[in-house]
Amino acid sequence: MTFPDLYALLLFLGVCFALGYFRVFRVEGLGKWDLSFAFALKGLASLFFIYIYTYYYGVGFLYFDSGFYINDAKILNQVIYKSPLDYFKLLTGIGETNELIRQHLSLTEKWSRPYSLLTDDAKNVTRISSIIHFFSFNSIYVHFIVFNLFALSGMKNIYVFFRKYITVNDRIFFFALILLPSLLFWSSGVLKEPMLIFSIGLFLKSLRISNERKILKLFLLVISLILMLNFKTYVLLACIIPFIFVIISTLIFGKKPLWVGLVTVFAFLVICLVSLPKQRQKIVDYISLKQFDFNNISMGGIYFLQENQPYAYNIQPDDYNNLEMEGDSLKIIHRTKAYIFHRTEKNGLRKIYLEADTTKKIPVLGVYHRSNSYIETTLIFSSFRQMMFNIPEALVNCLFRPFWNDPSPKFKFITILETWLLFGFLAFALFKRKKLTRMEKIVIVALILFAINLSLIIGWATPVLGAIVRYRTPVYLGILIIAFILLQPSSDLWKKKTDIS
Repeated sequence: MTFPDLYALLLFLGVCFALGYFRVFRVEGLGKWDLSFAFALKGLASLFFIYIYTYYYGVGFLYFDSGFYINDAKILNQVIYKSPLDYFKLLTGIGETNELIRQHLSLTEKWSRPYSLLTDDAKNVTRISSIIHFFSFNSIYVHFIVFNLFALSGMKNIYVFFRKYITVNDRIFFFALILLPSLLFWSSGVLKEPMLIFSIGLFLKSLRISNERKILKLFLLVISLILMLNFKTYVLLACIIPFIFVIISTLIFGKKPLWVGLVTVFAFLVICLVSLPKQRQKIVDYISLKQFDFNNISMGGIYFLQENQPYAYNIQPDDYNNLEMEGDSLKIIHRTKAYIFHRTEKNGLRKIYLEADTTKKIPVLGVYHRSNSYIETTLIFSSFRQMMFNIPEALVNCLFRPFWNDPSPKFKFITILETWLLFGFLAFALFKRKKLTRMEKIVIVALILFAINLSLIIGWATPVLGAIVRYRTPVYLGILIIAFILLQPSSDLWKKKTDIS
């Protein structure tokens, strides 16, 4: 065992011991070592994650996003030894310029892409990992340990916030949250998901703080919103309507039926969509562009620019034999079919033919392989009407796919089983539901609105099932919490205990 591996193992065991031994980490309703056990489960999930992206998808080393983040972070970390001021600029984004990126980060996989067809907030994961590099001693496991701590902190805060609405045994509820398969897997990687869960938990924690501690409450609220904005902006957008509903139903119509609050929110939404056509179109354009980008990249191909042209070109994999690649550029050696990639095109990619020219080198923007789980979706093309028609398709794709006959990786049976079990449990909870208080009904409706909003955003913009399964983890988390709030346990084993600590 190498020193970095031994160091990571000792750090992991030390965290497990600290979570159980020190009273500051005790959580009401949970046993003394429950947090330690949960952290150990996430550690096992991380090992599985590393194995999958090292040997199944990788070539003997950690590959794809987590590997890119850690490697890019190492390059960023080295900047401090050349210029502490430049490192501060790149770490915070304050004063970051293309010149600085070219000077220090030209070898990075994510950060140095100046013409990325998909906007990416991955820099923030790289920034956090660059700080971890100061004490990781080049062990990738240390990065996973830190991100697991962020995720576990978020899950603990989510559990604490919702436990008062649940009559099921606290430990069952907590470990059901921890063991939700997609959430356990994706929140155990060096990815945006652990930071998203942490920010959601921090937001819910700020809501629990009494108004007498306004400064702390406001501080945590602002920090949580900033984190959510910088890691998963679309999740924050999905929270707006549910939050408005909660405010209306508790502060404005506190004694009126909930349908009054729902109708008010719906009427407010319709008025905004009708009276603010320019703002509405901006939202439609943004979702449409994300869908258009994602769709074309997922189909695979080489993207490149021609000199003085305002759009990119795409050559599909079937026509690669007409090209000659030389590093980051290509030559067209035979007349070949290509597609114009222009976001203003209303009818998709436009087919053209490029003549052979072996004297001209063309810079390549990116080379993308066709996704194994690509599915055809109805393109929006900046049409609000088409986006509305796509609502059923978006909801089905996000909530219920993949199906057995869908193209997808070998592990799709796990996600299919998770979907069946989750919605089966929801159906069981509806059948065994308890009599709900007004506040419990408000929370359930807010979670339903959140799940629908987020499912629409994901379903509209994402034509890849592998990505959908990852992005929808907060949706499935919300559905699981709804089921637990509804459920009235009939067995003493399932009933809440007064205190187990």
